[in-house]
Amino acid sequence: MPNPFALSGIDFLKKQQGLSGRSILAGILDLGVAAVPDLPGLIQSYGLTGDSFVPVTPSDPLGHGTPCSGILIGNGSCSKGQFQGIAPQAKLISVQLPAVQRGEQMIFEGSSDLVAKAIRFFIQQKDAHHDANGQPLPLRLIAISIGKKFEDNGEPYQPPEHNPINLAVQAAWHAGIFVVCAAGNYGPRSGTILSSPANDPLVLTVGATDGSQDTREQSILHKESSRGPTREGHPKPDLLAPGGGLTTTKAPGSILDRKGQLVREFMRLSPQDLLERLTANPRAFFPLFEFTGNSQLASPDLYERAKKLLPAERPIGEHYTTFGATSGACMVAGGGILLLLELANRLTLEISPDQMKSILVRTCDKLKMERDSAQGAGHINFRRAYFELLKLKR
Repeated sequence: MPNPFALSGIDFLKKQQGLSGRSILAGILDLGVAAVPDLPGLIQSYGLTGDSFVPVTPSDPLGHGTPCSGILIGNGSCSKGQFQGIAPQAKLISVQLPAVQRGEQMIFEGSSDLVAKAIRFFIQQKDAHHDANGQPLPLRLIAISIGKKFEDNGEPYQPPEHNPINLAVQAAWHAGIFVVCAAGNYGPRSGTILSSPANDPLVLTVGATDGSQDTREQSILHKESSRGPTREGHPKPDLLAPGGGLTTTKAPGSILDRKGQLVREFMRLSPQDLLERLTANPRAFFPLFEFTGNSQLASPDLYERAKKLLPAERPIGEHYTTFGATSGACMVAGGGILLLLELANRLTLEISPDQMKSILVRTCDKLKMERDSAQGAGHINFRRAYFELLKLKR
């Protein structure tokens, strides 16, 4: 599979321009981030205690925020740099939304107001951190790879001008903090931007390609990537980034890690081995799949049916996993933005979220086989964005 960092122009920023995210602070909103060796840049985690977000011990029971963070700032120490993230010298703070475990799922059952409160907490943290030398380390970007689905938990639908999540990300944006979010994985139909803040006109909403093609223009949209327009008719996503071919750090012992171990076990079995395992224990591969009854077990396509139910993520050794869809694409875009923010620092250039978004959108490459409502401006191209940013200094 093609290198997603080369395809998006990130390798140009890192290998040819020497950018690494130095002196840039990002925030991630998820269900948690684990303290793993590849994430020394995680400087603080916050969780909800009572009515306030306070410092907590890093944790990631689901195993989603950790691979997202690895794409952003992982240093690749457990792979001798092979699986390094995009901005390994950037720093990160994590705000962990509370979730309830139900079986092999972690479910966020909070309100839109609680998500908005977490985002506004990031705004409060904008000037609260310093680097090892005591120099200010302002928060420059919030990456949001999860979303609050419309009308979830019985909440009535609210358009972006009234939804508290949208109002919170807009406040962050106007405070000078860039916000990048995942489009969601509700595709492939059109009109499947079904969560906030992905539907917000201001923020950068990122859809995913499947990472299977060698050029940006020939890229194929990830089948799960949500398509626009929004309910209000806004063109979303704004652009696409690779959501396939990504390898990143994992959270050992998390729900997604346990599922990954089951996938690895499954892939070692022959069809006959699988039949014998399921005959002895129909729940041997639960929660990946469960077949019950003699008729299902006797099906000649049992193995292929089971294979189609496997998640896309695969463990890579002790410390890593494959990862993707729009969560991965969001972090690819976010990581590249961290590098561009470092470049702006080098140039002593003040750049607003509006300016950054404009550069990213107008330097994309259009996909040849996709509608604008599915791809937005096209595939992100950080090489072109680099030269466009340089023009602001002239």
